[in-house]
Amino acid sequence: MLLGVFMLCFFAACKKDSIIAPLDMGYAYFPLNLGHTILYEADSVRYSLDANDSVHIRKVKFQVQDVIKTTFYDNSNRLTYVFERSKRLNDTAAWEPWKICTANLLEDALHWKEDNYTYVNLAFPIKSQKHWNGNSYNILGESEFTYTDIHIPYAYKNISTDSSLTVIQQDEVNGLETNWKEEKYAKHMGLIHYEMIHYEKDLNTGNLTGGFEFRMKAIQSTN
Repeated sequence: MLLGVFMLCFFAACKKDSIIAPLDMGYAYFPLNLGHTILYEADSVRYSLDANDSVHIRKVKFQVQDVIKTTFYDNSNRLTYVFERSKRLNDTAAWEPWKICTANLLEDALHWKEDNYTYVNLAFPIKSQKHWNGNSYNILGESEFTYTDIHIPYAYKNISTDSSLTVIQQDEVNGLETNWKEEKYAKHMGLIHYEMIHYEKDLNTGNLTGGFEFRMKAIQSTN
């Protein structure tokens, strides 16, 4: 009898003391600290046909900097973070204002507003192959975003992390165009890689007739 009571109390105590680890939603992939700064190296490549129908290639390299400057509450009473994006030709040139972007970190998603368009850049919780409509809050038409390569190491120059993820935002190929867009995020850093490619092709020959490539890669992250 006493043994039975003892065992009952023992198992009840074990059950009471058991702790279920909280679900990691993945919010750390987009830290929102005032003053947080990321420096990127950027390159832009443009393709066009000249008067002789030969492809002309124009390349530009520069630097981009994102800084979280302030916050405010929007019309829906959501805490909104303001990112000031600047650019310069090299590390000795002065920064020039480029654009203002905003971010709302919600329970199930990260909303990113750029050039007056709101995108759902991240969906929580983060899971491999999870997909969602990244354009559900704009008028650009449905676009399936998908997670790949989640929670993996990443290293480039001064950026090194044991947890990064990739979001494929566009992957379309047809006889006239190729469209590709992806972003990479790192825990406690945020966006560390951005790539957008658009190629225009001759339907008959498949030869390149126009388009562009744009990439940003983080090389420094502070705060």
